[in-house]
Amino acid sequence: MANVLINYSNNTRYAVDELTSENLYSFRGLGHEFSKKIATDVAPSIIEHIDIYDTDRQDLADQILAFAKDKNIDILFPLYNDMLFPYLYEYLGFTKKQKNILCDKQVYTDIARSLGIPVPRTYTDIRKAEYPIIAKPVNGTGSIGIKVLKDYSEYFFFASGEDIQYNDLGKHYIFQDFIDGMTISCAGRVVNNTILFDISYTIESSPLPYRAEVGFILMPNLDVDDVLKNHIAKLIGKLELDNCVWMADFIFSNGEFYLVDFSPRLSVSAQVLIKYSSNINYNQIVLDSLLRNDKTEINLKKCVVFRYFDIPKGEASFEYLGDDVADELVLPADQSYMTRLDLLMNFKGYAVTSDVHLNIAEEKWKIVSQGIREKSVNTI
Repeated sequence: MANVLINYSNNTRYAVDELTSENLYSFRGLGHEFSKKIATDVAPSIIEHIDIYDTDRQDLADQILAFAKDKNIDILFPLYNDMLFPYLYEYLGFTKKQKNILCDKQVYTDIARSLGIPVPRTYTDIRKAEYPIIAKPVNGTGSIGIKVLKDYSEYFFFASGEDIQYNDLGKHYIFQDFIDGMTISCAGRVVNNTILFDISYTIESSPLPYRAEVGFILMPNLDVDDVLKNHIAKLIGKLELDNCVWMADFIFSNGEFYLVDFSPRLSVSAQVLIKYSSNINYNQIVLDSLLRNDKTEINLKKCVVFRYFDIPKGEASFEYLGDDVADELVLPADQSYMTRLDLLMNFKGYAVTSDVHLNIAEEKWKIVSQGIREKSVNTI
C-alpha cells in the first residue's frame, strides 16, 4: 500500500475511484476567488487534502513538496497540470536536462527532426514564413493559446498583443507551418526500459482559427500503431526516459505522421477511453507500473466516443430527457469564471458512449445530445 498524492480535479475522478487499495492524499491549486466558491467537495476516500490559494507556481510547488514530505508521499500520481512540471520535475524523477527539453516545444521538436521523425517547420525568422502558420505557446497545455494565422497581417495583429491571446504563462510563442490533417494521439508507459504502447485514438478539433480539442474517438487496433511506435521509441530512447508515462500527438497529412506534442504525463482523454473500452482499472495499472514494475498490456475491446457538447455556456441550466445509453454524461455547466476556457470546452458538458461497432457508439452519442434541453424557468 503506497501513499499517493493526487492533483485533485474533475480529471482525477477515475484515479480516486480506482486507486482504492492505496492511501490517497490530494492537493488543489485555487488561484481565483470564484474557483474557491465553486470547488467541489473532496471524495471521502482522501485521507487528507489541502487547498492552496496561490497563483505563483513556484510557491504552489513549494507547498506541494512540503505537504508531500510531511505525509511521507511515495509518488505524485502523473495526472497533473503541465504548468507544474518545470517546478516539480526533480520530485517526479526527471533530470534537469530532461526538464529543459520537455518544457520547450521547440527543443524537443528539433530533437525529433534530428531523429528523422517528421515535424512541422518552425520559423525563427517570421519574414520567411509560408502561410498559414500556427502560433503555439512554447510551454502550453490542452490547446490553450493555439491559433492559426492565415497571412502576415494576422500575424502582425497577433504579435502586437492587440489580438486576444489565451496564454497565462506570457507571450513566448513558436510559429510553425500549419499542417491540416487528422490529429492522432497515443499514450503509454515506460517500465524498466520497456516502452508500452497503450492506446491510439483520433482527436476532433474546433473550427479555425482556434484548434481546441472537442472530441476523442477510439477505434481499437488502428492501422497506424507500428509507425507511431517507431517514432515514440526513437524519441523516448534519445531522451533516456524510464519509469514514467507518456503521451504524444501527431497530425497525419500526405502520408506522414508529424509530431506536434509530447509530454511525460498521463493523458486525460486516454484514461477515459481505456476505461470504457477495456473495463479495467487503468489508473491502478499505471501506478503499479511506476511503483512495482508492472508491464500489464492493455486490451482494447470496444469503440468509444468521448465528445463535448456544442452548447454555449451562460446562465441557463440543462436537463437530460433521453434514453439511458451513455456510459457517462455531464451536462453543460451554468457558470463560468475564466473566459479563455471557452476554448477548452470542458465546462460545456460531455457524453461518453461505447459499443463494439463505432457507428452504434456514434448513434448513442447522437441520441444523448438530442436529449439535452434547457430547463424551463417558472415566472410568477
